[in-house]
Amino acid sequence: MKKPSFYISNWMSGVDICKLKRNIDGKQVYVLDDDKDYQFIKDFLNENGIDICGFTTIEDIEKMNEKPYLIIRSAYDKDMLHKLRGLGYYGEKQMHIIWRSVIITDIPGYYCDECGNEIICEDRFEGIELEFQGYNNKLYIGKDFYADGLKLRMKGGATLEFGPGMGMHNGRMFLKNSVSKFAGNGWLGSDFFISNFDGTLTVGDDITCLNGFYMCCVENTELSIGDGCMFAKNVKILSGGAHSLFDLTEKVNLHIAEDVHVRIADHVWVGMESAVIYNSDIGEHSMVGAMSLVKGTYPDHVVIAGNRAKVIRENIDWDYRDYMTYPEYEEMMREREEAKKRRS
Repeated sequence: MKKPSFYISNWMSGVDICKLKRNIDGKQVYVLDDDKDYQFIKDFLNENGIDICGFTTIEDIEKMNEKPYLIIRSAYDKDMLHKLRGLGYYGEKQMHIIWRSVIITDIPGYYCDECGNEIICEDRFEGIELEFQGYNNKLYIGKDFYADGLKLRMKGGATLEFGPGMGMHNGRMFLKNSVSKFAGNGWLGSDFFISNFDGTLTVGDDITCLNGFYMCCVENTELSIGDGCMFAKNVKILSGGAHSLFDLTEKVNLHIAEDVHVRIADHVWVGMESAVIYNSDIGEHSMVGAMSLVKGTYPDHVVIAGNRAKVIRENIDWDYRDYMTYPEYEEMMREREEAKKRRS
């Protein structure tokens, strides 16, 4: 006898029926699209006192005078949800999405499943608790990877790449329908939090993030960090407004705009407790003073500080080592230029 998909079975064991009944609140209930698990969903809900009228399509819903409550067995499908929002379906009061979810803590090096989720791991998969939600999530882990206490959730078509030599300790990442790439040879310190919802996140090689690092890439925005950057304790970076802000005179959402971004160039040092918010560009070899609020465009080789941050010194460079003499700095720069020429 045919059995329900394992994630339908998992949903059956965990769904809050009382809450679902409150959300339905007397409306007719349909399953969206003809689904291979339709009969299992119908039987399960009938047994719990919820009548299913049948299955329907978005085209049929458009013709209905009274919009039904929808049960959706689906991965995250942005086009579908956009159409449903146009019909007044915004959340759990109008629809219930059955998410496919699986938690992974150990794999031999490669993993894939029937929902298109995939892990390619060139090193050990240790110190990670990974939850896949939905379909088509992709995780790539390069060589010499180290993690201790990473909780990672990937939802609805998220892609995450860790280049070789990445390390991290006791942090959380939540990625949804987005692309996030870390070039490698970097460190994420304790209690970090990184999210990317429908954005593009690119982090360069050899970055250092101390404890409490917070980075949020939001919908339709870009967040990029260059090579050799250093972030002191409790730095926060936000690539967009995250919520809506309305101008009541102009009648527009001020957070809907083109090219919303944060771009931090190579070799930038951001001091502790600072915040870098959307529509900011920080030039290379620059330094941000502690407890600054950064928003704007800043040139190369400057010190910026304050709330709102301003240029307070020009024509500077920095290095992570204490008490370096200027001749030592000049020698280091000559070596870097020679190495750059050899690579080219």
